[in-house]
Amino acid sequence: MQSTTTHETYRDISGFAAFNTGDAGATHVASHELLDSGRFEEGYRFLGDWLQQHTGSGSDWVHLQWHMAVFELSTGRLGDAFDRFEHSILPAVSSNEALTDGPSLLWRFLLSGTGAIDIDWSAVRGAAMARHSPEGDPYVELHNVLALAGARDLAILDEWLDGYISSVADERCRALLPVAWALRSFASGDYQVAAQLLRRAVDGVSSLGGSNGQNVLFVQICDEASLRARRERSAYQRAA
Repeated sequence: MQSTTTHETYRDISGFAAFNTGDAGATHVASHELLDSGRFEEGYRFLGDWLQQHTGSGSDWVHLQWHMAVFELSTGRLGDAFDRFEHSILPAVSSNEALTDGPSLLWRFLLSGTGAIDIDWSAVRGAAMARHSPEGDPYVELHNVLALAGARDLAILDEWLDGYISSVADERCRALLPVAWALRSFASGDYQVAAQLLRRAVDGVSSLGGSNGQNVLFVQICDEASLRARRERSAYQRAA
């Protein structure tokens, strides 16, 4: 699959306008198309070959590394994905070049179902703490909540939720609130509530921003919450 330079607005299957300027932009467009169509192995080969032949910096470069890590995870290359996170995404967390990519990728590791990787949330938690505000961009705030929920920082989540409830000003902000409550519930181990909230709220995540490839994460969190809730009910029933 060849990437071609384009300056026309590209939108993925959810309608999200992805960056598409220059060769890196064309590669981003192609990566989106492969990810959204479930062609993970092809995406792994295509983007991997392109990254080996190029160097870069900045948030767009970091986001391409995120796409590559998602392809690696989707094809069972967990170790490669984690190495990419540590070397290409984690250093960008403190410089605010991985505002969404850092927290979302750590959640994908969490949901991968393996205990082989020790996930350290301290860097993304620290970055979220530094910029966490009810007045922030709703999509970035959503990922700040992801970081804090992944770190299970319930105290800060509760403070933020209290402030956010009193400052909700528009429809995008209102769409964020139930997702934030769901993530807080997941972090506290209340999986049934998390699943119920996410089932009702997940369709509204796209109104906050992001691509289909990014926002499918919240469907996956909902599925994981439902699975954990069923396991808890089964364990309770066996013990009764």
